[in-house]
Amino acid sequence: MVTKEYPKRAGMILRKYEDLIVFVCAICDRKKTSKAQAETEEGPACSACYGQKVAEWDSYRGQHDPTIHP
Repeated sequence: MVTKEYPKRAGMILRKYEDLIVFVCAICDRKKTSKAQAETEEGPACSACYGQKVAEWDSYRGQHDPTIHP
């Protein structure tokens, strides 16, 4: 059961679950056990890969978004 869902960032939605879930991360291809899981187009992702992709996305957006740097 999902206890919290965060807004979509970098094309992914991070969800926190009530119980631990076991899955293989679609980005790093490692087996993970966690209460947090990001949903990507490729499949589930771990929170570490989610954080890395969001940081990369924020950095790229900060450098290239004309609404931030007119």
